[in-house]
Amino acid sequence: MKPGRRLHPGDVVRFGDEGRVCLLGQLDATVEAKGDGGELTLAFAFHGAVLDQAIAECGVMPLPPYIASNREPDDRDRTDYQTVFAQDEGSVAAPTAGCILPPLCLIAWWRVGSRCTK
Repeated sequence: MKPGRRLHPGDVVRFGDEGRVCLLGQLDATVEAKGDGGELTLAFAFHGAVLDQAIAECGVMPLPPYIASNREPDDRDRTDYQTVFAQDEGSVAAPTAGCILPPLCLIAWWRVGSRCTK
């Protein structure tokens, strides 16, 4: 989270649309802790399926600058710009975290003995 240096334990971070009355129109988190490197631990008011739904509604797919600067995000980005590191629901990995390969390429690699380490 940038600029994380401005946030401190106890601060509230709001994700989503300000002022919406719909329960899932916004998502608040409290800064629980702040590490020496500026990393933050957030505590959300929701958990489980409700938190997953709120994140899905409020979140957007992070796109590399060379794509985001040329067009608006669309629905295909969630599949087009994911990696094997983010295949499980709730996991996150930017496209630059690894190679974006079609499943057939991965299968060919596995057949010759290569393995994916997670």
